Order: sequence, then C-alpha cells, then structure tokens
Amino acid sequence: MCYSQFCKLVTCSTERISAQSANLNFSRPADGPNCAHVYAGISAVGVLHETQNKELRSDMDYQFGGLYPGLIAEVLSFYGPAKQILAVMGTLCQRFRSATFQMTELELQHRHEETSDSAIQYIIRNRGLRRLKLVSSAVTGKQIIEMIRSTSLVSLVVQFQSELQRTVDFGFLLPSEEPLQLTALKLHDVAANGTSLLLSKCPFLTSLEVLHCSDFADADVEGVVESMLYQAPGSQAAAGAAAAFSGGSAKQSTGTRLRRLVLSHLVGLQDTGLRALAGALSHCKLQHLSFAGCRNISHAGIQQAVSTCSSLLSLDISCVPLVSDAQAAEIVLSQGSLHQLALPPAAGAGTFRAMAQVAAAQTGFLALDTLQLRQCAGLHGSGGVQELAGLLAVLPQLRRLEITWTPGLTDFAVGDIAKSVPALRELVLDKCRRVSDRGATQALQLLPRLQLLSMRGSEATEATVEAAVQQGRVHAAAANEGVLALTQAVPRTCVVRL
Repeated sequence: MCYSQFCKLVTCSTERISAQSANLNFSRPADGPNCAHVYAGISAVGVLHETQNKELRSDMDYQFGGLYPGLIAEVLSFYGPAKQILAVMGTLCQRFRSATFQMTELELQHRHEETSDSAIQYIIRNRGLRRLKLVSSAVTGKQIIEMIRSTSLVSLVVQFQSELQRTVDFGFLLPSEEPLQLTALKLHDVAANGTSLLLSKCPFLTSLEVLHCSDFADADVEGVVESMLYQAPGSQAAAGAAAAFSGGSAKQSTGTRLRRLVLSHLVGLQDTGLRALAGALSHCKLQHLSFAGCRNISHAGIQQAVSTCSSLLSLDISCVPLVSDAQAAEIVLSQGSLHQLALPPAAGAGTFRAMAQVAAAQTGFLALDTLQLRQCAGLHGSGGVQELAGLLAVLPQLRRLEITWTPGLTDFAVGDIAKSVPALRELVLDKCRRVSDRGATQALQLLPRLQLLSMRGSEATEATVEAAVQQGRVHAAAANEGVLALTQAVPRTCVVRL
C-alpha cells in the first residue's frame, strides 16, 4: 500500500477533527514484494481527550485501541465529519494490519513518550520483522529487549536525538538469560547504563557499531569480548583471551562470527579497552575495523589491537589525534592486505613515503581500492603532496580517493594528484576550501575514467559544470542540477556534486 493509495481512502470535506499530524510512508523496494520500508514520524495524538462525545470516544477506542497512533493522526489531520472518518477507519484498520504485518524491515521515528508504548506494541505484533531502525528519545532498555525477543529481529539500529537524549538502562539483564539472536547491532548517540551486559547477550553478531555513545568506556569493552568469545553449547574451542581479560577461567569460544567492528567517536575509549579487545580479535576473522574519532586512544593501543587481526580488509583510524606520522605508517605496514584505509590527521610525507616504498618492493602489498584522508595536515606543503602522488602511482587498483576537510589542499595539488592515478573512478574533495574551478577542471581532464567528482563546500562553482559539459563528460540537459546524475547507458560520464 503506497502513500497516495492510503490518502485516497480518506475522502472527507466538511467538519474538522483537531489532531496533530504525522507522516507515514509505505514503499515497496526492489528487493522483494514482502519487504516494506516504513518511515513513521509520530506526534502526540490526544484525539480521545479532545473528543467530548462519550459515545464517539468509546467507539474510537473500540475500533482503534490497538492501532498504531501515527496512522490515526494522519487520518484525523484531514477535514471531515467524525462519523465518516470512523466508517473509513473501520475498513482501513484491516487493510493497514494486513499490509504492514508482511513487513520484514521497518524504520520508525518518534520523539514523544505519549506514543512510545503504542509504537512498541505495534512493532512487537509484527512477528516476522527482521530489521528495525529506531530513531527515538522515548524508548527504554526493557522495551528494546522486548522488541528483540518478541520478533524475528536480526538487525537493530538504535539512534537517539542528541538534543533529547536520556539514559537507557540495560542493567536488568541477568547472566542466566538466553542470548539474543541479533546478527547486526548499531548504537548511535545512545547514552546507556549496562551496555556491557547488552553486548554480552549478543554472541551471534557479525556486525557491531557503537558511535557517539557518551557513556561507552573501557569497562564496556568486556561485553564486546564476551560476545566474541561466547561458548555455544557443546563447544570445545579455546578461549584464552577471555581468561586473560577476566583474570581467571573463561568460557570457551566459537570465535568466528564478528566481521565488522566500529567503535567510533567514543570519548571514554582508551588504550586499556583496546588491549582487552586485542586478545578477542585474534579469535575472529574480522574484516572491517574502525576507531575513527576516538581521541583518547594512542598508537600503542591501536597497534596491539590491529596486530591480532589476520584477515583485516578495511581499517579506519581517521580523526585520531594521538597518532603521529611515523606511527601511522607503522600501523598501516603491519596490515598489508588492506583494501580500504582511512588515515589519521597527522599522516603525511613520512607515511606516504613508507607505504610507497613497501608497495613498490612487494607486489600485491596494500592492494588499496579506497584511500581516505580527513583533516590531513600533511598536505599543507608541496612535500606531502609529492609523496602522496608517489604513493598513488604504485597503487594501480585504487578507485576511490577522499581528501576532505583539508584547507591546505590547492588546485595545483589536485593536478599533481590526478596525474599520478589516471584510473581513478571517484574523487571526493569536500570541504577543501582552497580548491576551485581550476582544480576541478584539471581533475576532469586528467581522469578520463572518473565517474564521481564531489566538491561540496569547496570554491568550485557552476563553471565546473560548464567545463564538464564542454568536455562531453556530462549531459548539457543536466547542467543546471546540483547533482548531475547520468544513466549507465551513457559511456564515460561523470556525476558532479557541488
């Protein structure tokens, strides 16, 4: 059921029922007829309290008692007599339930405690729900656990609005409770007590992301370790790392599930937590690891954690201020199998030179296809730019280069970089304020295979678009758009973002 079809069900025109409006949108994605993504922004309805007629109020409560309040708010935001609305809703309830109970994916947004309980009950009734994104400020730890246990959830994203953030408590979880069946968990801007207990109950995770969580600290890493070293019934695998963390005997581990671990922008995370994590990582075949934005961790902690990862393909240590140029090189060179790499701000000529020397001497070493440099101080001078160009020249598989928030990058530097990597497909220069139309034009001229040029927040203007049109890189018909998106049917075309 699409949004327009839903609106057509309500055909009212005279008397207005007062209610705060809400947004509800249904869509059928390409990945399957039984998968519906729903975005719902709920506000407090308060309809029953505003209705003085007791008979009408009883009728509404009878028909809509279990219905998701966002839907009621949407209907009652239209003009129409109350009786006519109720008649339409009688049919609509059944259609709504039958349509949404087939959902496997749901994205829900709400801010108000008045609607939180009803929204949670709505989710719990959808037993077949597999993936849930909950953007909220009015959900409790017990409600989150109830949603997980009552549905078929395998993927959960919990994100709070920072301005309304409150603490979620998971301290009620007991060691004897059954584990949760989640395979993917993301906590974003969630202030929580007992995060370690929650994570320890998620032994089947293949992806764990904890971002901008102010209360996450070294003690919570214990939950990550216990999750990775969980002992399945009858398992005989060794778990020496868990014993080392706890200082005593430990459960034995299956240790093969986790593939993606993101601990990003966590002010409470320090080297102590990374050292505890290192032993558990040796039991996993981790492929993606990120400590981006963790400003209180150092080279020693990162190196110890990374050195135990034998299958790592992606490493993100961007925005980590305590890692120097030489230390960045040491970390990177210990992981020759990387395909994606994000370097810290201090990375510069020393890092680029060391990487280039090893890559040139060892065929197949550092088969990077993506390189990210954010706030890169090493590109403020010509020396760093030349060393970066030398590195790019020995990375034949590189397809995406991101240099962002780097005020020292100039048009001349863009030209030198573009010359060294002609096979590049995507170049992102967002927030580089000294890069102008001249740099953009050079990139378009020197990179014939370029498919994306992003220069948001730079000095580039519509002149870049005109130059791209003249070169035949984009369609003239798309020249007035902020994003020039061309179909795959047109060869050698580029998307330009300003």
